[in-house]
Amino acid sequence: VHFRTGDSPFRKQLGHNMDMFAQGMAELTYANISLPISENKSTSDQDYDSIDEEKRIQLLPPHEGLHRPPWSSICRPVPADKNAPIASGTSTNIYLATDHWDPRGANSQLLPWFNTFPCTVTLNDLPEYLFAPLDRLHDHIVPGKPLRSFLIPIVDAMVAAHARQVFTTPRSTYSRYISEMNQAWIH
Repeated sequence: VHFRTGDSPFRKQLGHNMDMFAQGMAELTYANISLPISENKSTSDQDYDSIDEEKRIQLLPPHEGLHRPPWSSICRPVPADKNAPIASGTSTNIYLATDHWDPRGANSQLLPWFNTFPCTVTLNDLPEYLFAPLDRLHDHIVPGKPLRSFLIPIVDAMVAAHARQVFTTPRSTYSRYISEMNQAWIH
C-alpha cells in the first residue's frame, strides 16, 4: 500500500483513499471489516483490553525479525503461489510505504489503518542497522552531503513494488512509479 500524505491534496483525500484501500484489501484477503475505517478513532487506554489481540495497534514488528512471536503467531505471509488465494483476512502481512513522518504516532491519521490491519509494516518499523549502507553514500560534487534522505523514498518504493498486489494513491507520481515497478518485477 502507498499512502501519499505529505501535500495538501493528498491529506484531504487520505480518509477516502484509506477506505478505498481497505475495501480492496478486504476483497483481496477475505477480511471481514466494517467500512469506512477512516472514521474509526485510535484505540484509547480504557477500551484497549476489550479489543482482540490481533486488532491492537501495539502489535509492532519485532526488530529481531518477523519470525518471532507475537508477530509470527498472529500475522500471515502472502502465499508465494501467485494463483493461491490470500485468505488471511486482517492477519495478512502488509507493507505500507508512505511519506508520513510518524505513521504510528499518537496523532497520525493512519492509525485507523493499523487498527484494522495490525500486521502492517512500514519502513520506520525496520531495524536501523539495515540502513547503515545508505550512510556511506555521499554526493560526488559535494562529498560532505549524505544521500540517505534522498534514497530512503526510493528504498520505500522498491520494497512496496515487490508486493503481490499494490494499492496506490490516485494522482501520485510516486504511486505510479511503484505500480510500474510492480508490473515489471512481479507481473
